[in-house]
Amino acid sequence: MLTNIPENQTPPVEIVPDWQPTPPPTDLIFDDGVPLESNRHRIAMNV
Repeated sequence: MLTNIPENQTPPVEIVPDWQPTPPPTDLIFDDGVPLESNRHRIAMNV
């Protein structure tokens, strides 16, 4: 049987307190020395 829930209320949600999200990796390569933007793009952004 469905319960009538008013539109402005949401049903209660079970929260599991022991769950933790996995941390993001820390060994990602973030810079290889090559600029991502082209020289033309950098000149246009600085104008």
